[in-house]
Amino acid sequence: MEVGDDGDPPPHDRYAAAALSVAVDDTGSPVDLIGLCQGGWLSLVYAARFPRKVRRLVLAGAPVDITAAPSVLSTAANPITGVMIDELIRLGDGLVRGRHMANLWPRELDETSRVVESLQLAGPPATDAERRAEAIFTRWDRRTLDLPEPTLWNLNGDRL
Repeated sequence: MEVGDDGDPPPHDRYAAAALSVAVDDTGSPVDLIGLCQGGWLSLVYAARFPRKVRRLVLAGAPVDITAAPSVLSTAANPITGVMIDELIRLGDGLVRGRHMANLWPRELDETSRVVESLQLAGPPATDAERRAEAIFTRWDRRTLDLPEPTLWNLNGDRL
């Protein structure tokens, strides 16, 4: 969010933040926010400002510096080099294949732990509703998304 000379965000950013706040209040919190691109930073800023109103936050293609502070995401991303990304693009014929990226993402040691943590269950799925949720989650988790080749730039304007 850019800040003007008076210390406030410009009107279009204030409107977007206000609209998001109204939508969350109308929906009832806590909410799960998914922020795509510019909506990613808006969702991140909102979640930081109103943490009790956001249960989960997903950022996709958001212009956010994940190296600003240590996190699960930065720890997982740190060992990935430009050479590895180039190889992933080559293997995907110009695309970053979701199935390749999924292999780089940290996983629990067993699938049951992953399901329990992701669905925030008290233990392994025990009821019919929990088993249905597990089946839906597992189908969703196995679907991957292929993305076009990323073009990354550093602050000096050099292509990474």
